[in-house]
Amino acid sequence: LKIENTNLNEKIEERNEELLKLRKKATTTIHILTHVKEKLEFVRNENVGLQRRVSSMEETLTSLRDRLNQSMRERDHFANENIHMREEMPMIGSEDLLLDYEVRKKEIEKCRINIVDLTNKHHQLVQWINTHQPLLETMK
Repeated sequence: LKIENTNLNEKIEERNEELLKLRKKATTTIHILTHVKEKLEFVRNENVGLQRRVSSMEETLTSLRDRLNQSMRERDHFANENIHMREEMPMIGSEDLLLDYEVRKKEIEKCRINIVDLTNKHHQLVQWINTHQPLLETMK
């Protein structure tokens, strides 16, 4: 009986040791599980914040894309308008033609002024002739 009692006590001791190990393991597992749950909650909160940030950035991106499309349409409009203007006024793109045009414009203005002066002088001479015509006829 003593031997059997000793064997049973050893088995009970082994079982108690196993039970102690299992309790330690359960406690460790519970700590790990608690830590994982806390980490999960933290990651979920961080994920919500990042989703809000992504949503905000997508709105900004959409806005910028709209502005880009509008700018591209304006650019195309101005390019087409520029082509149309170059077809109507081919001198716009050439510095030499523009300079020549300016020179000729100034010359034309000078000629117009000269025409006005000569026309005035002509009228004065015609008036002089008309006033002195009788005197000239008497001299003949």
